[in-house]
Amino acid sequence: LIDNKISGTYYLADLILPTAVTGVETDGLAFRFDHVPIELKKIRNPPIEIPSDEELLDKIINRLEES
Repeated sequence: LIDNKISGTYYLADLILPTAVTGVETDGLAFRFDHVPIELKKIRNPPIEIPSDEELLDKIINRLEES
C-alpha cells in the first residue's frame, strides 16, 4: 500500500510504504476532471523524511531494474 494516511486498506496491507502529501509536503501535479493540469506547491516539510510518490516509485523502479 502506497498512501499518505491510514485508511481502511492500511489494516489489510502486508506492506505499507508511506509518502508525503502532494500539494502540502511536496510539489506535484493534479488533473481536474476536465483534464486540466494544476501545479501544486509544497507549503511545509513532512514531519519526518518521507518520500514523495514520484521519489518512492523511482526507487522501486531502480531496484527492479537492478535485479
